[in-house]
Amino acid sequence: VAPHANWLRRAAISYAGRVPAAKPDTWFVYMARCADCTLYTGIARDVTARIAKHDAGRGARYTRGRGPLQVCAVRRCASKGEALRLEERLTRQDQITSEVVELSGGRHRRE
Repeated sequence: VAPHANWLRRAAISYAGRVPAAKPDTWFVYMARCADCTLYTGIARDVTARIAKHDAGRGARYTRGRGPLQVCAVRRCASKGEALRLEERLTRQDQITSEVVELSGGRHRRE
């Protein structure tokens, strides 16, 4: 189990549809499930507004046409740098998991 998997499980359990209130200098890492069951990881100061941008087709290129997005987990970070590093680790871990599942002939989607 990857080191970040534990916080992700806790965050998903405690999330329950709420996005934490932010201070002006606070950054969040979020994971969202697209309509095609893929995961997208991103950072934002205001997660609710960022998800709305994704859903409107003005977010990341990856999420265009894959909406609506459902937020799975949110984690508050102390700085933008910390948020970027965590986002990179989570993205890399999801890619590795997808490759392993694909090589084994399985499916990575949750349905």
